[in-house]
Amino acid sequence: MRRVPRGFAITTPYTYEDGDPIILYAVKVGDKVYQIEDAGVQIPSLEACGVGVSEGTRGDAFTSLLNEYGLQFDDKAMVVRTAKTPEQEMGEAAIRLLAFLLRLQDFMLLTPDRIRQTWHEDAPQSLHMTFDGIANVKEHAPVMPEIGAIPADAVINFHTGGAAGRLFRHD
Repeated sequence: MRRVPRGFAITTPYTYEDGDPIILYAVKVGDKVYQIEDAGVQIPSLEACGVGVSEGTRGDAFTSLLNEYGLQFDDKAMVVRTAKTPEQEMGEAAIRLLAFLLRLQDFMLLTPDRIRQTWHEDAPQSLHMTFDGIANVKEHAPVMPEIGAIPADAVINFHTGGAAGRLFRHD
């Protein structure tokens, strides 16, 4: 821990995914009262990788985590911080923030590229398990010969010969 103009910088033994240390800041906001905040790098890093935390399912998960740990997100400064904390409770507040930041790193497992790759790995196997025996499953095939230039990830034609079982490309 070292003194900085607005309070203290606390270098933790943990690192971000890129190897940089997780640093917290204890910002003095009153007489023996602080707010502990992150360095403001994790949320922008997630968003740069396509993992937005402001809306949708990821936004809901982010908000749930903030609530679970009793933290606030300042979307202007892009920092996550604790509520105003008396000096004697700073250790507990810092640990809560650090635990949150470590869990937030798991959001990197939810990048659009990883999700897309997972879908491409899992979907064909699941389709075959579901439809083999009752339908013909073709991967990376045209839906209809007349539009063959646009292959679907999977085309399912039921053995009855009907066209009702066709699935189209998923992106």
